Amino acid sequence: MSNLTQRLLLFFVGVPALVALIVLAPWCGHAALALVGIAFIAGCGVELAGLWAARGVPIRPAVTAALAALPPLAVWATAAFAPERAFELLGYGAAVLLPLVAALLLSRYAFVRNQAEMDGVEPRVSGYAFALLYPGLVSAPLMLLIGLPGPATVRILVFVAVAFANDSLAWATGMLFGRKRGIVPVSPGKSLAGFIGGLAGSVLMALLAGIVFPGTVEGGALELAALGLAVGVLDILGDLFESALKRSARVKDSGSIVPGRGGFLDSFDNLLFAAPAFLLASQALGIFR
Repeated sequence: MSNLTQRLLLFFVGVPALVALIVLAPWCGHAALALVGIAFIAGCGVELAGLWAARGVPIRPAVTAALAALPPLAVWATAAFAPERAFELLGYGAAVLLPLVAALLLSRYAFVRNQAEMDGVEPRVSGYAFALLYPGLVSAPLMLLIGLPGPATVRILVFVAVAFANDSLAWATGMLFGRKRGIVPVSPGKSLAGFIGGLAGSVLMALLAGIVFPGTVEGGALELAALGLAVGVLDILGDLFESALKRSARVKDSGSIVPGRGGFLDSFDNLLFAAPAFLLASQALGIFR
């Protein structure tokens, strides 16, 4: 099966399944969607261990998966079940609990037994700390989007639509019109046409959201276009950042579990960067009623 066929199959099967999950299972702060998202983030942690291993640094996938999943799980639970104290509790967690957990997990390296183990301490600790940061802490805004009260279903649908429009139109326009490639060395397959198409897709989808959800999505064309542009730019940066990780490890894809896409990181990288842009822009511009 060709890559194009796999991508189209994923689109026509995966997207309706995701929309159904968002619309039909909104209970308990969209718990079903949150659990799926956290499972994906844990998968990203496993793949991150694989990238480190490709550089000759063996770190444990189970540990990187746990470190990646802990922050989004804590953030979603706080937003869903204690929204009135969400930011207070998140502040305590970021300042005290997460550093404590990290310190306990890494304290085993205080008892290394020989020089060979000592030589591996710094790169291994760097790998575990990175997993806590990315995708761990970076995914926290995504869980806020899911768990916070308000028009959660519409908010999630708009975010997914704007982010996916960028990714899909960037791929389509790049494939059809992308003659000028190699403008970004870290991802030489990307084209100027793809970048422009992706940004246009995000902006157009944000404008369309104002038409589809007139009672919930507020703001004029300028505000909605700004929302789409902010998400589009961060969406692209997230993709390029993950490309840098893969090139550093000298691998083409982070994994192979998602047909036509590669691995968890290949499929999730743009959402991790786009979520904070969407959250901040929608709050600052007063997009959701």
